Amino acid sequence: MPISQPEDLISAGTLLEEAVAILGEPVRGRNARTALILGSGLGFFADNLSDRVVLPYTEIPGFPVPRVSGHAGQLVFGRMGSTDLVVMQGRGHVYEGFSLQQLAHPVRVLKSLGIERLLITNAAGSVNKTYEPGDLMALSDHINMVMRNALIGPNNDSMGTRFPDAARLYSPTLLQKAQAFAQSEGWKLHEGTYMFLTGPCYETPAEIRMARSMGADVVGMSTFPEALVAGHAGMEVFALSYVSNYGAGVKPEKIDHSQVTNMNPVTRTRILRLLGHLVESTE
Repeated sequence: MPISQPEDLISAGTLLEEAVAILGEPVRGRNARTALILGSGLGFFADNLSDRVVLPYTEIPGFPVPRVSGHAGQLVFGRMGSTDLVVMQGRGHVYEGFSLQQLAHPVRVLKSLGIERLLITNAAGSVNKTYEPGDLMALSDHINMVMRNALIGPNNDSMGTRFPDAARLYSPTLLQKAQAFAQSEGWKLHEGTYMFLTGPCYETPAEIRMARSMGADVVGMSTFPEALVAGHAGMEVFALSYVSNYGAGVKPEKIDHSQVTNMNPVTRTRILRLLGHLVESTE
């Protein structure tokens, strides 16, 4: 059952304790301070880690189990070089019936495990007419069109303040590092605004025009819940959108999910190298 009423959120504390207890063994002997949430078609990053321990979300209390292609639904403990990492290989979504509070739960578990910075990826549709499929955009801001918030309900004061400031949610330091790296590699990293919508249907041409008029550069169905809760908990946040398709009406072709999961090799390599650089430069 989705956690939808404030009184039901009391049980979230128990789920948090149970999840942390389950994860105690794979955490032992590691010193991970960085975690990643890998979105649609981006789970390949976790396949490159060494010393891997993999736990399906079904074994972790409270973790939403995704049922959509491109989301493996497993937590991976591993190492990149000498750096320990925790990687969420896939995520749940509002369109699968999960509440925003349920989607926030894994982030609070990561915080309780000692994670200090969170790198989030997603696949998104272009609203900005200069963005093309295969491009990458670092989030500098977002627009929440779902009009709901994962922080609604009793506040966990040990995680963060009741009324957090979201104006600087996306870390300027990590944005600067990402931009410098892309420039050194000779490719363009866009920086812009992500509009969060529920899905599962893709947007209509009218909705894309609305998004553009409101200042959005891309649209997507994830990221906002996790980013907000991570920022509330005092974590450094970096979010990266892989532009998988044109928004409806930008081009005449029909949109389908294969565009999200079929990534060209150049973009794939850029994502691997960018995320790897951010991981190693923050440790």
